[in-house]
Amino acid sequence: MKDFISVIIPIHNSEKYLEKCIKSVLNQSYVKLEILCVVNGCTDNSLAILDKYKNRIKILIQEEANLSLARNTGIKFSTGEYITFVDSDDYLEFTYFEELYNNIIREKSDLSICDLCEIRENTDIVIYNNDYPVVPIPEVEIKDNLNKFRLGPVCKLYKSNIIKNNNILFPNLKYEDIYFVLSYLLKCNKISKVNKALYNYVIHSNSEQTTVDDRIFDIFKVIDLCDNLTNFDSYLELKIEILSTYSLKTRYLKDKNLRNKFIDEAYLRLSKVNNYKKSNYIKRCGFIKKVILKNKFLVKLYTDVYSIFV
Repeated sequence: MKDFISVIIPIHNSEKYLEKCIKSVLNQSYVKLEILCVVNGCTDNSLAILDKYKNRIKILIQEEANLSLARNTGIKFSTGEYITFVDSDDYLEFTYFEELYNNIIREKSDLSICDLCEIRENTDIVIYNNDYPVVPIPEVEIKDNLNKFRLGPVCKLYKSNIIKNNNILFPNLKYEDIYFVLSYLLKCNKISKVNKALYNYVIHSNSEQTTVDDRIFDIFKVIDLCDNLTNFDSYLELKIEILSTYSLKTRYLKDKNLRNKFIDEAYLRLSKVNNYKKSNYIKRCGFIKKVILKNKFLVKLYTDVYSIFV
């Protein structure tokens, strides 16, 4: 389907946000769309909401509540020349597809990206997130900038043939998007960007971003997979950032033993990265954060204190 974009929307108990999401996808300035709604393990009224739009969307049902499997199912059944992912609690600006598509065609690139707005539910906080790059970058520079890309799957227009010819899929893990996006980046000859926030990322109490449990240990499995893809310096910078960031995220775990176990493993891995304390990521941190991240004991102390108040 030349010029068609396959829009993959994984759906799991999203009734509160789903209607707004679907309407924002259907009411676009670019209309050559194949909309694949993958309902995975839903126990709410999401399916009933989708049924109202069944003449304009494709509904795929899987019994298991599994985000990775849902996205992979969408890829498998997609027929468009391009693929994009939309989370069912988010919504799009009117020209989202049009601008990403025009950009990828005009620049003859393999990936078109845009910025996003983080919208925190029940507050007036809207955060505009810039994504790298601001100009098209060719293959020779991609390998040097892997740490500068947001590794979430959204805000991106992918070429279907690159995904399918290279069997790029989401691993059955939490934080699976890191591996998927990194795998795709490494197959690109050129990446281009629309310098607008066209995607609205809604953060709420059940968002993936705000939910931390014992699945946080999956990040180590994801890193192991990524280690097999590349050892570019920019990837090592990314690895340092991921291990440091998720060590601090353990503050949301109530179980102290789990927190300490994760931090011990993370810092064992960091110790194997040459001069991690002098990395560009650590250098960019504020003074207090920099001091904490350089010392495993201080990270444990910080997460212990923080966990008392959350």
